[in-house]
This record gives sequence, C-alpha cells and structure tokens, in this order.
Amino acid sequence: MRGLSALVLVLIVLSLSACASIDANNTAKKQQTITSADGLAAQELRSGECGVFFWTDNFPRTFVFFQKQGSAEAKYYAGETEITLSTNQNTNNMDDAPGLDIAYRHDGYMVFHVKGDFADMLEGGRRITNARIKTQKPGAWEEIQPVSGVYVCR
Repeated sequence: MRGLSALVLVLIVLSLSACASIDANNTAKKQQTITSADGLAAQELRSGECGVFFWTDNFPRTFVFFQKQGSAEAKYYAGETEITLSTNQNTNNMDDAPGLDIAYRHDGYMVFHVKGDFADMLEGGRRITNARIKTQKPGAWEEIQPVSGVYVCR
C-alpha cells in the first residue's frame, strides 16, 4: 500500500512538472510571436524634429505609419511592403490643429487618408486618439484601419 501511495505521489509530481513546462513553452512561443511582428523599421528623429507614429490596434501591434513633420513624404507598411506616400498638404506644425487630417497619394491607391485627434500631452508630444487610416485600391472596397498613435518631438 505504501509503495502504491509513493507511486501515485510520483505521478502527480511528474504531471504537475509537465504542465509547468508546457505552460512555459506556450508562454515562450507567445512572447516569440509578439517580438517577431513585422512592420516598418524603427524610425529616428534628430534633435528638434517631430513626427507621427501609428501602430495597428489589433494584436500583435504592428508599426504601420510614420510621417516626419515638415516632410511631404510618409512611410506606410502594407502587408509585407514598405511604401512611400506623398502629400501636397502642409505638414509643418502638425500639432497646432485639433487633429491630424492628411490625404496622401500613391500609384497603388485611389484613396489614402490619415485622420486622428490630438489628445492628452505626453513627455515630448501628444497622444493621437480616434485615429484611422482609410485606403482604397482601384476596383476594391474602401478599407478603414483603426490605429493608435503619438506625435512626438525629440
């Protein structure tokens, strides 16, 4: 009887350790997935420069849009491709307005529009809420992608 109790105890300990290792493996896989998300490459601002950064609202969060203040060009991550967009709108002093509302051009899109509201102040910038990127390719439906963003200065 004592041998049977010891065997049951050993089996319980082994099954608990197996559960722990499975959980650790799943956690490691989840963390690996999060850190391997695709998107735009890191963008840097020089001292005195400002820019707008947007990430997808869905999980995993992906860095999809960058606009440097004062530039007529922006970068967008579309699928597995980084594209350069252009605008005729003034991108100087972007945070002077209550929100961001910029139309862009690119050969692959009939419509490319970025919109969001400037919200609470952050150290070196402002949060952008209610943000979305609206796109439409020729012969396709209009797509609206909710995004989260910041306007920051260095």
